[in-house]
Amino acid sequence: MSIIANLFEDPRKDPVAAFLLQVFITLILSKIFTKLLSFIHQPAVIGQIVAGIVLGPSVLGFVPGFSSFVFDTHTIASFQLVSSLGLIFFMFYLGLKMNPNEIRQGWQRTLPVALVSIIVPVSIGCVTSLWLYAMVPPNVSKASFILFVGVLTISVAAIEDIVVWVILAVATAFSKGGPAIQGLYTLLLACAFILIMLVIVRPLLSLLHVYYLRRNDECNIYFIVVCLLLLVIASLATEVINIHAFFGAFIAGLVIPRHQQKGTIHEFLAVRIELFIIEFFLPLYFTNSGLKTHLYMLSAGRAWYTLIAIVLIASLSKIIPVTLMAKLVTRKKSHGLLL
Repeated sequence: MSIIANLFEDPRKDPVAAFLLQVFITLILSKIFTKLLSFIHQPAVIGQIVAGIVLGPSVLGFVPGFSSFVFDTHTIASFQLVSSLGLIFFMFYLGLKMNPNEIRQGWQRTLPVALVSIIVPVSIGCVTSLWLYAMVPPNVSKASFILFVGVLTISVAAIEDIVVWVILAVATAFSKGGPAIQGLYTLLLACAFILIMLVIVRPLLSLLHVYYLRRNDECNIYFIVVCLLLLVIASLATEVINIHAFFGAFIAGLVIPRHQQKGTIHEFLAVRIELFIIEFFLPLYFTNSGLKTHLYMLSAGRAWYTLIAIVLIASLSKIIPVTLMAKLVTRKKSHGLLL
């Protein structure tokens, strides 16, 4: 037994081995649940979150020794860090796939829908928080709690991301006893970041892109490295100003040059990172979200009633106004075409 013990390292004592074991189990289980739930037409993300719940304290966490062996508190940090890195790359990928020309051409339709998808859910969430506030400890700031609950009603998308983090910055300021103007500073810094990326960085990157296009070497390795460095510095900038690295990654993908006739650098990058992100990184991220779920805390009937009510309110406050506004702007467009 001593010879075998010397030959094989205990995964719990080796951070790399522990991380690889976590990834291996996560990918297998998330793929199984994704396949099972696809039969009832559920998206892959649901299967990945369910896999996280099963692997977490709600299910397998009750198996003696499982959590301490696979998802020990000393090794889970690396798993969480890599999963967050995966989401950064995913937001960069979304920015690459989004066409700025379509945004400029369709802003009259998308802007009203985006505003409704933020204003209505946040307003309803803030009103709902007044009911929920009676259930929290008395030392919790009422203003910060209202803002936090309001943010929870927004399903974070690329357009809404900055709004969510600005509101969270204001809520954090309230919870720490700081001034609410801190959120305004965050908003101003976010606007400055967007202006710098669109007015300065994007033209400079386009000049470099044209230079390599003229040399018939658009996918030059140094230009690729510049694009990746832009991803890193943009993510770092938004993380430092408390917006979140995800938003910076999305803007970085958005400013990658698109040539109307022959430029394909954004497609070159998107194709090469798509499969690895979708099949490797995203399952880690959403499984990590499920790992943090403690279903056993919902032991009382009131807790389940409150959970169901929150889910219904958050869903309906998003679906109904967005659907109505989308139909309204679509009808206006059709009417304009007829005229």
